[in-house]
Amino acid sequence: YENKDIMAVHKEAGVLSQKASKDDYSINEAICDYVANNHKYDHSDTFKPSVCNRLDKNTSGIILAGITLRGSQYLSKALKDRSLDKFYFTIVKGQFKNKITCQAYINKDSDKNLSKVISQEEYDKFKQSKDFDSKSYSRIMTEFIPISSNGESTLLKIKLITGKSHQIRAHLKYLGYPMAGDIKYGNKTYNLYMKNNYKLSNHLLHAGIVYLDKNTVINDPLPEIFIRICKGEGLDYKGIS
Repeated sequence: YENKDIMAVHKEAGVLSQKASKDDYSINEAICDYVANNHKYDHSDTFKPSVCNRLDKNTSGIILAGITLRGSQYLSKALKDRSLDKFYFTIVKGQFKNKITCQAYINKDSDKNLSKVISQEEYDKFKQSKDFDSKSYSRIMTEFIPISSNGESTLLKIKLITGKSHQIRAHLKYLGYPMAGDIKYGNKTYNLYMKNNYKLSNHLLHAGIVYLDKNTVINDPLPEIFIRICKGEGLDYKGIS
């Protein structure tokens, strides 16, 4: 999707959202090159197109970018005030029976690149301790919508209400529904099953739907490996929206 100010592109699993080192070629560089080489764009030297949301390297799906200053400002504001809705899809271990909206708190260990989720009750209890650093925790809110289950696995649609690093993956671990293929937060036995049967080598998470506004919906179809697992596990993925 693109208009004169913004662009939405598909990022494959394994591709960086932004470069981590000087020799990396990320989606961000690809967007900049596309804009620079496309004659219909006319930009000043003072503005450079840039992605406005990030996905983990092994998460696939929709990346949003501002290709004008106005577009970047619009997306940054929409992401900050949450007027832009984002939905993800994943497959988890276990039978997730009911739709829930769950609030919790998350803490990120930057050295280990690992996040931990605690409940509201745990947060309130820990706050009473003089050694507890409440500023290191951020409130998160995630909506989980079960689409289909075979009793052993569940296809989930997830609305990201807040957006913190590893929020979905860590939140699912906390709830007891580890994500397929997730080495950091997942279940080793479940991951091995998915690897042996479907050659899944990374966590299975796809940013599939973005509502820019009530009239503009961007859809990114499920990747082939996602569909292959759904078919093999008898999970109904058709018609998800």
